Amino acid sequence: MRRYNKAGADAYAKGDYGKAVKLFKKAMDQGEVDAILNLAFCYDEGTGVVKDVNKAVELYQKAVDLGDWKAMFNLARCYEEGTGVVK
Repeated sequence: MRRYNKAGADAYAKGDYGKAVKLFKKAMDQGEVDAILNLAFCYDEGTGVVKDVNKAVELYQKAVDLGDWKAMFNLARCYEEGTGVVK
C-alpha cells in the first residue's frame, strides 16, 4: 500500500509534481495517512495543483482524524494564521 506514497515522494523530489499529486491521491484512496498529509501540503503550497488552502485544511483535518501529528501541527498553523479557516 505504501508504494504509491513512496513513488509520489520520489516524483516530488525530482520535481515531477503532477505525477506526485496523482500518486498521493492514489495512496490516499487506499488509506495511506502520509499521502493525505503530502497531498494537503501540495494544496497548501500550490505545488502540482492549483493552490487551495481550503482543500489543504480539509485534508489536514482528515489526517488529524487518523492520528497524524504532523498534520496536527500544520492544521494548528492554519488556525493560528487564519489560513483556510476563520481565525
